[in-house]
Amino acid sequence: MGCIGSFPREFRFLSSTDGLSAVLICRRAVDINPRDYRAWYGLGQAYELIMMPYYALYYFRRATQLRPQDARMWCAMGQCYENEQLAMDDAAVHCYQRAVSNNDREGIALNKLAKIHERQAGTATPRFRPLFLLFVVICPLLCLHTLTHGVVMVVVVVIVSMFVVCCRRRCLLTEPDRM
Repeated sequence: MGCIGSFPREFRFLSSTDGLSAVLICRRAVDINPRDYRAWYGLGQAYELIMMPYYALYYFRRATQLRPQDARMWCAMGQCYENEQLAMDDAAVHCYQRAVSNNDREGIALNKLAKIHERQAGTATPRFRPLFLLFVVICPLLCLHTLTHGVVMVVVVVIVSMFVVCCRRRCLLTEPDRM
């Protein structure tokens, strides 16, 4: 844990239990060189250690601004978004996708993406499951070239109308207010 790299020797080995000292040391490193992504990343880690995810997120964002091609920065920010206090899975997915696109060698981002999608699939609304299953069954049929154009259109209209009915029941689609 802590600030790494070109910092003075005493900064390199911070106790993982002393988050406040890590914050002070990494702040000093940012004061010395505000363009050093490692100092910002270290601050993010230190604030995660003392369970202050909003601060950690700010510092991880600064690190990603300085090193946008570094998958480790995106993974750290994604993990911060996943924190219980933030619980921003959509933002975490975006970060992990950026990490994957920037060659995440350790495979952390793909693993985290799979876990998020698995978690989201487990909490899916039961009303949408039959519609999803119908869609999964019908889609391969749509790809067959033996179906006529009319049959394909009927199937598409049925699927869309079922989706609209389900959405209205869940109050996802509402009628516009009349004046």
